[in-house]
Amino acid sequence: MARILYALSGQGRGHRSRAVAMAETLRQRGHIVRFASSGDAAGALERQGEAVLRTPALVQVLIRNRVDLVATVRANAATVAATPAHVRALSDALAAWTPDLVVTDFEPFVPRAAARLGLPVVSLDHQHILTETRLDVPKAHRRAVFWAQWPVHALAPRHADHRIVSSFFAAPVRHPERTTLVGPILRRAVREAIPTAGEHLLVYTNDPTLGPALLEALRLIHVPARIYGVAPVAGLPNTLTFGPSNDDAAFLADLAACRAVVSTAGHTLLSEALYLGKPVLALPNGGLFEQTLNALQIERLGAGLSLNGRAPEAADLAAFLGRVPTFTPKPTLLPGHDEAANVLEAALAHAHRPLRAPLSPRLVRTEVAVS
Repeated sequence: MARILYALSGQGRGHRSRAVAMAETLRQRGHIVRFASSGDAAGALERQGEAVLRTPALVQVLIRNRVDLVATVRANAATVAATPAHVRALSDALAAWTPDLVVTDFEPFVPRAAARLGLPVVSLDHQHILTETRLDVPKAHRRAVFWAQWPVHALAPRHADHRIVSSFFAAPVRHPERTTLVGPILRRAVREAIPTAGEHLLVYTNDPTLGPALLEALRLIHVPARIYGVAPVAGLPNTLTFGPSNDDAAFLADLAACRAVVSTAGHTLLSEALYLGKPVLALPNGGLFEQTLNALQIERLGAGLSLNGRAPEAADLAAFLGRVPTFTPKPTLLPGHDEAANVLEAALAHAHRPLRAPLSPRLVRTEVAVS
């Protein structure tokens, strides 16, 4: 049994869903898992009864489905400037708990604290698909791949003992000795869900400012939709309903029973949709090439369509719905939770085990309940 600190980005539902899925698998194997995160992810995990080490939050500012670079820099400037102080504080927290392994899903501060203490670190995310594989993309996107690699290098730990890249599509790995490509990591509830063919659309956006355009397009096509990520609005047809925020069970139920998915192009939701056989109209965040890449792969797999560079209009939704019967959604790779857990356990087997500090009473209650 090992103690694993799992650090994850606090923005969006994808990192949290992947981390929860891995925690399920690791706990089934007898390991103790504690989370470290910020923002929405930390709050959602705490509502589930998890003990969460709070970390500084870095955010992306999105305006009408495009990253506002200037606003994003301003929003994060103070946090980035205080990085040394954040790392020192997190080093003290890690020293008090003394994990055997740190896993990071695109969380930038905890791996740096772990490095100060000599703790082993494994990176597990999808973003490293940009830096650790040889991507086959249209010529028009090759420069975007180059520029998209810089933030991955800046935010992710270069000293990681190993990198696990989770992906619903395959790509040749550049350095197999340090990188393992696995399939999408899905929660047990997703893997056990039984999909049905309903009439409604599952609509999700990670950018609330995209809401007005989405709602107007949905209003005009007269198709039932279950909407997440947008604040409820009065005066809409009763066929357009808003799902409860931070309710994973309701979201999964609506996903499993939907006709098709209209969403921003986060990797986890696209993976879940493909696994459940749901066609996708992908709306990638502008300025985030990882999402553009995911959307390109959706089209390449014959699983749906993508719409780049603008908000959807009613004609876009209607054209997508007209083609839904022709799509064949299916991931290239099978779920990768067990393979990823094997890699983590191999890292543990080769790591020096630090002296352990006693568990706090709160952690004992949480971990005994779920291990």
